[in-house]
Amino acid sequence: MTSTFSNLTTKRAAVILATIIVVFACWLNVRLYPNTANSLVLENAHWTLAFIVGAWIAWRGYRESPKNLTTPKFYQFISLLCLAIGQLIWNVQTYLNWTPFPGPSDLFFFPSTFILLISFLMLVPREKRVQISIDIAGFALGAAVLTLTLYLPEAESSNPFQLFVLSSYPIGLLSASACFVVLQLHGRQRWNLSSSYLALSICALGFTWMSWNLGQLKGDSQSGSYTNLSFSLTTLVVGWTSYLWKLNTDNSLVFDRFCEGVLRQLPLIMVALTTATLGLLVFDGRVIGTTRLLLVFGAFMVLVFAVYRQTKLLAERDLLIEVERALFEGQKKFQHLAHHDPLTGLPNLTLLRDRVSQAIELANRNQTKIALMFIDLDHFKEINDTLGHEAGDILLRTIAEQFQNLLRTTDTVSRQGGDEFSIVLSDVVDVSQVTNVAEKLLYISRQHTTILGHEIPTSFSTGIALYPDDARDFPELMRCADTAMYKAKAAGGHSYVFYDAKMNDEASSRMRIRMYLSRAIERSELSLNWQVQIDLSSGEVTGAEALVRWDSLELGRVPPSTFISIAEDSGLIVPIGEWILNEACQQASKWLREGLFVPSISVNVSMVQFIRGNIEQQIADALYNSDLDPSFLKLEITESVLMHDPARVLQIVDRILKLGVRLSIDDFGTGYSSLAYVQRLKVDSIKIDQSFVREIPGNSSSCAIAKAVIDMAKAMDMTVVAEGVETEMQRDFLRENGCEIGQGYFFSKPQPECEFQNLLRSRARFSSCYAIVQ
Repeated sequence: MTSTFSNLTTKRAAVILATIIVVFACWLNVRLYPNTANSLVLENAHWTLAFIVGAWIAWRGYRESPKNLTTPKFYQFISLLCLAIGQLIWNVQTYLNWTPFPGPSDLFFFPSTFILLISFLMLVPREKRVQISIDIAGFALGAAVLTLTLYLPEAESSNPFQLFVLSSYPIGLLSASACFVVLQLHGRQRWNLSSSYLALSICALGFTWMSWNLGQLKGDSQSGSYTNLSFSLTTLVVGWTSYLWKLNTDNSLVFDRFCEGVLRQLPLIMVALTTATLGLLVFDGRVIGTTRLLLVFGAFMVLVFAVYRQTKLLAERDLLIEVERALFEGQKKFQHLAHHDPLTGLPNLTLLRDRVSQAIELANRNQTKIALMFIDLDHFKEINDTLGHEAGDILLRTIAEQFQNLLRTTDTVSRQGGDEFSIVLSDVVDVSQVTNVAEKLLYISRQHTTILGHEIPTSFSTGIALYPDDARDFPELMRCADTAMYKAKAAGGHSYVFYDAKMNDEASSRMRIRMYLSRAIERSELSLNWQVQIDLSSGEVTGAEALVRWDSLELGRVPPSTFISIAEDSGLIVPIGEWILNEACQQASKWLREGLFVPSISVNVSMVQFIRGNIEQQIADALYNSDLDPSFLKLEITESVLMHDPARVLQIVDRILKLGVRLSIDDFGTGYSSLAYVQRLKVDSIKIDQSFVREIPGNSSSCAIAKAVIDMAKAMDMTVVAEGVETEMQRDFLRENGCEIGQGYFFSKPQPECEFQNLLRSRARFSSCYAIVQ
């Protein structure tokens, strides 16, 4: 298709070239022999040929044009066709020697200029009609004033209508040229040869008409003049460039700025046009009176258009400046938000990384160290849960301000999110500098903070890593400081810990355990061991506690003291706890069906199960699936469960007790539970922690605590279970002081199912003998 278009273009270019040769031949003959009989015929001949060929080329351009240019190119063809028809009529008029003005030919010459203007006006976008119309009106008025200023001194014998028709030709064409240029600029159309020559040829045709009309008004003989040649050549160029003209939009920033720059100069061009007009009026005194005033008024109106256009440009520039300023402020705000925490205004992790990199470079130059402190607020969730998120946010902002006041301007405080902060101490010469800051943090945490009328105690767990001692880049420093922080939190919080390499081994070990533990249930690696509970008076079995054991394929036997805490930290205790509940109930139900009577089974329930799991539903499902009587199930909870959102815990416990199960408090005496809570819970029994049992009867303090717990339990009508009984002396002391039940290695170690069943059978046979001996 491209090849076909190229061939057609070449053929039409050949036609244009042949036409130009003929035009030059005719004009040159007239130029050399102006007074011959054939001069007028040759003059009309090259005009006629040029106008007809120009109209034909424009017609082909319309037929082959893209859809967006079909209508404009059609009107351009009509414009040139009117010119050609007008010329044919002019030929007849000259042949008849009848050339009135205006005459029949002017009926076609006159509209041709305005049709060309309309062809471009049709492309004006709706949103820019007012602006473009003002530009074109200013140029049209300027062209009118200039044309009349040139014509009037020579138009003494012309009437107003003749003057109007004479002026319309250059005014229409110059306005069309200006309209095309303005459209190109507003539409961000790239200038190429076709568009450039189209604008220039229309402008040249307008000035040709102006020159020819001036000659007519002066009565000069124009036979063979350059003006006559220009008529033919400019019309051919208009037709040819109309044929080639295409839209070529360029939305690049550079070209957009170029177009805007040129558009800003339009008022200056109007002023220049007006200045030229006023200069002609000043130096040519032949235009006088009212006519002169009207021309001056017209020039003044052009200036008004220019001023109005310039005012609009200034308003647009001011608006653009405002937009750019708003954009700049928005970018600044975005940059700040991208690098700062929105709540506290502190640098975020992204900016912290950059600050640490700068601090590392400074430390390398000065042969010093940097310290990265990772800080976590202890028990922050409880503040949010009890006082609300508003109080939590105020506390975070207050702590951020305290941290900033504590440090040097060269140090950085950052918030990572939640209740985590980081402090970067740069240019550290001695580790004591870091210790001093850590001690100041502890001092801050000892001060109560008043938030919304509440005094809130705060404490921080801080991990500290040093560059280059512990790590040599930001990610490693963060990992080391984070590991040290968890070490501080595991030690009870409200402390700071410096990182050492052993922590990394511990962290890696915990990660491996967590990874394998997550698959322990599906790989059937978990099992239950059972430890018997004995009536210290009769020796009868009063119950058994289910204790989970884990035999990992990769790690071997993992002690509960190792993996239970990891399960609680990771949340894996929820599915593990549910598995223990179901397995224990199924086992107890099986024993009862086989005739092995166990008065109760005890199952430990973690605080995490209360918080994250649907514990009451899990218990109900376990009882239903195993068909176990709820009275056989006893749940053991620690005192720490009571201290976490007591109101909610009490509601959950009430719903659990309604299922018919019993409740026991494990490790009693090691926590901080309120006796009022214990009483409200309707606890069936309490267990004296083995840390107290282990030291009786030799340690008087432990003996006193054990007696106090036993007396309190009796006063509250609760059963006392002592765990960790390992010697006969411990058993005797507990029994003599009123403890009903014992559990520990003295009676039996935790045993697998089959061994525990044998123990139950043997205890059933000899419990009566035991009682007699006692």
